[in-house]
Amino acid sequence: MPLDTIISTVKQEKQRKKSLYYSILDGMSVSVMVGFGDRLISAFAVALKASSAEIGLLVTLPPFLGSLSQLYGAKLVDIYKNRLKVVMPFALLHALFWLPIAVIPFLFPNNAVIALIVLYSLAMIATSLQIPAWTSMMGDIVWLKQRGKYFGKRNSLAAAVLLPAVAAAGYFLTLYPPELVFIGFAVSFFIAFLFRFVSYYFIRNMKEPLQVFAKQPQPSFFQFIKKIRSNNYGSFVAFVGAVRFANFFAGPFFAPYMLLELGFSYLQFTLIFAAAMAAQVIFMTIWGKRADQFGNVKVLAVTSILVSTVPLWWLFTRDFYVLLLVNAFAGMAWAGFNLSSANFLYDAVETPSRARYTAYYNIVVSSMALLGGVVGGLYLTYIASPWIFSSVYHVVFFASGIGRFVFASIFLPSVREVRKVKSITRRKLFFSLFEFSPNEFIEDQSFQLVLLKKKFYRLVDKNPAFKKKVKRMKDL
Repeated sequence: MPLDTIISTVKQEKQRKKSLYYSILDGMSVSVMVGFGDRLISAFAVALKASSAEIGLLVTLPPFLGSLSQLYGAKLVDIYKNRLKVVMPFALLHALFWLPIAVIPFLFPNNAVIALIVLYSLAMIATSLQIPAWTSMMGDIVWLKQRGKYFGKRNSLAAAVLLPAVAAAGYFLTLYPPELVFIGFAVSFFIAFLFRFVSYYFIRNMKEPLQVFAKQPQPSFFQFIKKIRSNNYGSFVAFVGAVRFANFFAGPFFAPYMLLELGFSYLQFTLIFAAAMAAQVIFMTIWGKRADQFGNVKVLAVTSILVSTVPLWWLFTRDFYVLLLVNAFAGMAWAGFNLSSANFLYDAVETPSRARYTAYYNIVVSSMALLGGVVGGLYLTYIASPWIFSSVYHVVFFASGIGRFVFASIFLPSVREVRKVKSITRRKLFFSLFEFSPNEFIEDQSFQLVLLKKKFYRLVDKNPAFKKKVKRMKDL
């Protein structure tokens, strides 16, 4: 192998590992932002006296508008031919939007809820514009056989940081009396701004890998929708979209249910979410390894059943400590579902089309989430009948759980695994989650860079004429 080729390979591998490292730091910083920002948005809306319909709109409309913007985000990748240049400015813009959100009650006291929906939508559009570029870039940085393990570790560390951030944010709000709670929210959202800015700094230190651009014309969004059930990736998108519809039929309304009907404090409210984060810390890496071994589709088959039971548990108890356990179970289930959904996208779509198909995926999923949230909000606001249950919220919880199971049963069987993986039954896969050792939480060291360096120096030793050239390469 020529010396220049070896040098180039070693440099590329160093850059790849550096990007993997900074991506983990980016994810951890974003998690702190989420803990002090996004996780408090529903509680902030409740404090602003938003109705159930308005809360449903707040939780679902911004992601929907953000997903639509991803079509333009995918075009930006084609225009600039550099994905990192697309990611960085929108990450910074997303950080800046937390500043006006923090002062909404003081600037717009009479239209605070509308201002929140508008500004939060703009913030989601800003961060969504960079998602196609980021997804495409990370698909090239992370090797195929390591995706489950790497993203499992990245998500697990992000959840580990999110856990104390959510708890700290909830405790912080309890320090303020009701008449000053908006000052507490303002400080929390300012912290969210700071850590999103830190995330932007880490992104700047990543390196753009080589990209292969599509030579063939790409299908438009409407062409993709027209044939959505005629191909494997389309069937996968339809499956996730249907489950998200059922999920968001109830998802936005757990916050008002806990704060208004159950009377939980802000600290209890955030601890409920923290329980889910704690479970994700434990199980995210395990799910990632299982997905690498047995395939993302098999993990989705198991977790689809698990997430279907989550809202049903809320029908049987109002006890805070029992609901902590319920949400810990939810965190374990959604960790596997979300991780395998994201990784299936990487596996099923090749690099030249990944940015565009990521946008299509997010548009469909966010549209279904929006529809679910709007329908659930309209039911709670205008029908508001508890039916056979003790609470009107229980109706949407029950419908959500049944809907998740029904939609998964209809759509998932048509989704096929795209990698060659080991076979296992759903039952054995589920119980294998609890057969782990401490090593499950430690990522195995990759020796690819070490081997390349050893090979390089062996060639140098065999040819002393190369030694002077090597000494001048300070980056080795």
